[in-house]
This record gives sequence, C-alpha cells and structure tokens, in this order.
Amino acid sequence: MFCEKIFTIRMEKKLSRRELAKKVGVSQQFIQQLEKGKKNPSLDTAVKLAHALDCTLDRLLTDRDEPVKEYEIQEGR
Repeated sequence: MFCEKIFTIRMEKKLSRRELAKKVGVSQQFIQQLEKGKKNPSLDTAVKLAHALDCTLDRLLTDRDEPVKEYEIQEGR
C-alpha cells in the first residue's frame, strides 16, 4: 500500500524519481526501492516524503485520502 501510494502521488505531481529523491535528500535508487516495496522509510524520511509530495502522512500511510479527524481518533474509528 505505502509503495503504491508513493508512486501514485509522485505521478499525480508529475515528479521523476530523481526529482523526488532530490527533494527528500535520498538516492533515486532508494525511491525506486520504496516504490517496489523493498525498503521502508524511517519516520523522518516518511515526513520528508509527505512534505515533498505535498500531502499528509495519513495519505501516505493509510488507505484514506483525507486526514483522520480528531473525533474519529477519540471514538476509536
């Protein structure tokens, strides 16, 4: 799921792997490994990916496209 999200959002933003890697501060090969599900990013790298892709961590890490609302967390949804 995470690997597919990175690829999908990168395509939406019309970014190459090289451009995304430069924004995040990682290698192009690392982005490729993330997209293929061969590597997992650290939390710090995930935050940088979200920032570079101009999206929330919720969108990258879950199957939701909208951020989790505070009342959903409190009610355990």
